[in-house]
Amino acid sequence: MTQTDQFPPKDVQCKCGNVLTLDKQSDWCTKCVRKVFYHQKNQRRHQFNTIYLAVMALAIVFFLVYAFIEMVIIPMSKL
Repeated sequence: MTQTDQFPPKDVQCKCGNVLTLDKQSDWCTKCVRKVFYHQKNQRRHQFNTIYLAVMALAIVFFLVYAFIEMVIIPMSKL
């Protein structure tokens, strides 16, 4: 299903207690501004993707710091 597909209306409760009627895959809660999903599996996929992106960003930052230390700091300290 694509983002534009319509679903039958379904009442979904957010973690904050607000009840939304969804007719699409996901929407934002109007009370706490969290993402609310029509299907539970999409919520788990969203959490996994968020964690994956955070880990990849940390890995890139650590690699850049390591490369900077190896290529700039260590040779400069030997002078």
